[in-house]
Amino acid sequence: MRQDSGCKALCTTTVPAADAGFINERIREDYVLNWLIDGLPAAELKVDNRTGESFYDLGFNLGDDEGEQRTKMPAFNNHYEIQLQ
Repeated sequence: MRQDSGCKALCTTTVPAADAGFINERIREDYVLNWLIDGLPAAELKVDNRTGESFYDLGFNLGDDEGEQRTKMPAFNNHYEIQLQ
């Protein structure tokens, strides 16, 4: 504490294969995590692929399954950088 440093692992865990499969399916189904911060909903800044416009979408994606590599093995979002405005 009170020292500048980068990210550090605080703990490790393993996820059983059946649970990992369940999580991957939820990522493919575009599940989101909905947070309330001080009673207000959190949102993620996204860009509309058709129009190029930026917009806020409620919640945060559980993971990412876009791209050639991600369709085989989705990425689970487990680190968030938040900005309060």
